[in-house]
Amino acid sequence: MPAALAPEAPSTLVLDPDSDAPRLARRFLAGRFAEWGIEDDYVGRVVVCELVTNAYLHGKGQIVVRLYLDERDGRP
Repeated sequence: MPAALAPEAPSTLVLDPDSDAPRLARRFLAGRFAEWGIEDDYVGRVVVCELVTNAYLHGKGQIVVRLYLDERDGRP
């Protein structure tokens, strides 16, 4: 992603494609949000869980989750 769109380096998690992946992705998201001072986001956790579950069930190989902190609008 171009630096103008994502000034911060992404926070990346690489998961093995197994049944633990969605849970680990939710924890990863919650942890990063806490570090970044963002309130717990139920919708964000549901979205990351759904995407990782789909990757686990229908994809091949490791699952990569990347989170970018975008503050262009003045808030995280």
